[in-house]
Amino acid sequence: MEIYPTEMRMAGPCTGCGVQVTSPLPIDLELTDASDIAKWPEVYVPPFACEACSTIWPLGELPCVYRNDQWAALILDGPLSAIEILTRIGNWIIPTEVRIGAARIVRVFDSMMEFSYVLRHPECSLFREDLKGRVTHHWDEEVTTLVDIADAALENEIEWLSYVILAGVVQDYPEFFFIPEMRNALEIAALASGTDPLPISMETSRSAIDEYQEMVAALEPHRPLPELDAYSIWYDAPLDQKTGQPLEGSGGRVIRRSPAALDLYKVWLRILAAGAFLRHELSRKGQPATMRLKESLVEQKFLAVWPGLVAYERAEVDAYFRELTGTSLRQSHGLDF
Repeated sequence: MEIYPTEMRMAGPCTGCGVQVTSPLPIDLELTDASDIAKWPEVYVPPFACEACSTIWPLGELPCVYRNDQWAALILDGPLSAIEILTRIGNWIIPTEVRIGAARIVRVFDSMMEFSYVLRHPECSLFREDLKGRVTHHWDEEVTTLVDIADAALENEIEWLSYVILAGVVQDYPEFFFIPEMRNALEIAALASGTDPLPISMETSRSAIDEYQEMVAALEPHRPLPELDAYSIWYDAPLDQKTGQPLEGSGGRVIRRSPAALDLYKVWLRILAAGAFLRHELSRKGQPATMRLKESLVEQKFLAVWPGLVAYERAEVDAYFRELTGTSLRQSHGLDF
């Protein structure tokens, strides 16, 4: 983990009057009364304003930290990746965990505007995300769809298939292991599959538990910031109590990278293959076997991008699909090359 100095100061001329201003970095709000912060920016609250001219943020926005008996907070000063935010939490907040409370909750807010709104309206609705789940590329929809298909396999007592669907994606794209929803679903599928040999394993005695334990041993050392495991870290965006919409002027500051296009298409094909395998197994059991809605949406997206792929891209994704299913995209979906 990158180490930030725990005590830094920033100095410069006030943007309003030019007087030299000095501020700690981050700004620690522990000694500032929460009721005063809740009135920001209508009420003057040092050190947010220049003491000479009362200009808000005389040095520009700066990160702030806050603690009470139930939780701690980090207020951002600009766009950052999840890893950068978690690193700040690890350096600026976790070392003082004695003041966080037993719940070990850290809340991240985009701005003082949103943070002060939560202090004014502690019961307001929130759009909340697990920040530790945002350290990878933006796979949210793909993870949701894969887990949906895997859950359907579990519900229909095809436990081994549930495991194979999820494990296959992790084996090709290890970063999926670091997404909490995916990792939790994979563990549940492995435990449900038990110690029976996997039907499609190259080794006759190899079980889902065996594979999963090896996967954990190989990937766990590479998991980002394991020192934060004991903490719940939420990215909270309050909703206006009157409209139920995000606050005016708010905007997501957590930077999320999109996956490379070919990687995205290959994961889509894994989803389509998983759905096909599930329908095959359900048909063998004499149960209804129809395409699930989330899978159907993925198929529509893939068919929409296909005409725009150049020859080598089509060949690469088709070869990948053949490896997964033993059939070509021409045979399965009637696609022209």
